Amino acid sequence: MATSQNGYSAPITAVNRPLPGGKVALRAGPAGDLLAWVGRQFHALVEPLAWPGCWGYADRNVIGSTDLSNHASGTALDLNAPAHPLGSHPAANFRPGQITAIRAIVARTEGCVRWGGDYTGRRDPMHFEIVAGEARCAAVLAKLTAAGGETAMTGDEDMTPDQSRKLDEVVEQLTGSREAGEYPGWQSLKYPDDPKARATVTDFIRHIDENLINTTARVDDVERKLDEVLALLKEKA
Repeated sequence: MATSQNGYSAPITAVNRPLPGGKVALRAGPAGDLLAWVGRQFHALVEPLAWPGCWGYADRNVIGSTDLSNHASGTALDLNAPAHPLGSHPAANFRPGQITAIRAIVARTEGCVRWGGDYTGRRDPMHFEIVAGEARCAAVLAKLTAAGGETAMTGDEDMTPDQSRKLDEVVEQLTGSREAGEYPGWQSLKYPDDPKARATVTDFIRHIDENLINTTARVDDVERKLDEVLALLKEKA
């Protein structure tokens, strides 16, 4: 029997999984269930799913290759494909805060899911694929379900568009790039020796890392910290 790149059998009889606004065909069992979880988290925490534009099972090879695609085994999911095309850099069509949220979602799968936006070669920012066996996927999915993983990751989904924009603005200023989540050392900041700025921004980064991405941080607290950091950055500009 043929197998896709990740070792799953192909072709298959796929099962339609409901996602917000539509359905996508994926592998029956925990691997497909976990990808569907990723799709729902993407909709809630990154951007709304657009239809048409979300794809799963397809009996085909990897584009430009003779290898059988993970789509052929129903273990790959493309989300909002037209907006995030194959070969594009994630920073070209995702905001910094969105990239951070995607990596947080993937991290919660504990190595079971890989994001195409993190490929070292040709990037594929629409693409998510299973890279672990079904038993491992089942164990991680059980843990996510027990932890209330369908609904609770951040407080960001409660933000207004203006608050979300403000968050992205601060993260971009702090990182000096569109690769949010990879905070550079203080030497990259404009005024590294200002104790007040250093203390406030350090507190803000800790707030993002420990609360905003991994817990249900309160929106008013997030907005207050954003205002503090923006005011300091504008004073020093």
